[in-house]
Amino acid sequence: MVGPRPVVQEEVIQYLGSKAAKILSVRPGLTGIWQVSGRSDTSYSRRIQLDEEYVDTHSLLLDLKLILKTIPSMISSKGAY
Repeated sequence: MVGPRPVVQEEVIQYLGSKAAKILSVRPGLTGIWQVSGRSDTSYSRRIQLDEEYVDTHSLLLDLKLILKTIPSMISSKGAY
């Protein structure tokens, strides 16, 4: 349920580059650190940084925090286009 958003092959080639293996090493999720940190209001490079941060620090506690932060993010729809 929590993890980096899935990416298509074009995004892997164009944006992830050498970081692809690291980010793709965890299961994708419906919500994650990028979704509660501004979503479309952040740059793609910031999204990659956030996904890397999640891979480096993921834990059950972090997942629970992200799930709780997702609810207000969905209600406010800030950064959703």
